[in-house]
Amino acid sequence: MEKVIIRLENVSKKYDKDYVIKNLSLDIYDGEFLTLLGPSGCGKTTVLRMISGLEAVTEGKIYLEGEDITDVSPIYRAVNTIFQNFALFPHMTVWDNINFGLKMKKVPVDIAQKRIKDAISLVKLDGYEKRYPSELSGGEQQRVAIARGIVMNHKVLLLDESLCSLDLKLKREMQVELKKLQKKLKMTFIYVTHDQDEALTMSDRIAIINNGTIEQLGSPREIYHHPKTLFTADFIGESNIFKAVVKKVSKDIAYVVTKEGLLLEVDNNEYQIDDKLTLIVRPENIQIVNKQSSNTYIGKIINYIYDGALAKMEVKFGDEKKALKVTLFDDKNYEDDSQVYFKIPKESITILGDNNE
Repeated sequence: MEKVIIRLENVSKKYDKDYVIKNLSLDIYDGEFLTLLGPSGCGKTTVLRMISGLEAVTEGKIYLEGEDITDVSPIYRAVNTIFQNFALFPHMTVWDNINFGLKMKKVPVDIAQKRIKDAISLVKLDGYEKRYPSELSGGEQQRVAIARGIVMNHKVLLLDESLCSLDLKLKREMQVELKKLQKKLKMTFIYVTHDQDEALTMSDRIAIINNGTIEQLGSPREIYHHPKTLFTADFIGESNIFKAVVKKVSKDIAYVVTKEGLLLEVDNNEYQIDDKLTLIVRPENIQIVNKQSSNTYIGKIINYIYDGALAKMEVKFGDEKKALKVTLFDDKNYEDDSQVYFKIPKESITILGDNNE
């Protein structure tokens, strides 16, 4: 059984009369990379700040390795936080910035020096010890902030939107480096972001936060391929979303009609006639085919973009204004306004109940 290093038990946070977090419970495992993902204002940063002690808990408990730390000062919590702006001291060198926490904790000099050297080596900043933050690039500053976090030898590192200030190329490089570092250290990372790509790239598990509660918790693959709510399906990646009604059922197949008039076969899950369903189909699961068969319809390409690695198109069908999003991993050329057959394989359809509005 995996060891729980942090437990949030029915945690709530209220400002005045309004709850921003309500009855949130979550187990975080030793050595995992957990991402709190959600839109701005959903409460994810508040959760991180409560774990760090920078925000007081209104209701509930927080445990670190079984010890109640709900009311423990941030100074005495064995966690470190890396903030969005890195919070480096501009008048201090790289060495002194990394040494700051050790100095405050009065760690013996010989032990501190070894830890700093090890941390600098881990984040690949050898030779930068005497430089000041103003002499570093954004990526180098981020590495200093990480080194300052890991040098304390705490078991948990909290990262609040720590890559958001980097340009896209550097951000992608740092995603890979951060995950490698986390694996090497075997440290628990709790990462806050609104960026889906960051979450999918780095995480062992993702907690989707919406309006102060957890919508879904699971691995990146589970979250992406098997969304349990409409919010998750719509927030993570792109989705084609259809409202549908069951019109006919057989032993293994149910026949549903979407609001747009598509008649689709889906796997039967004890559906009844007139059951209302929400269908989720990822763009990359839609096929462009040469002939009509089950779950196949004709449409017109209204927008086609090719970027070398893949092609994205929008396909209008019937009299609908709504267009189908399709992603293809081939280099075949398609023209706007050309007609194509599109197929929605029944095994690629995720089905939610009609309680997902």
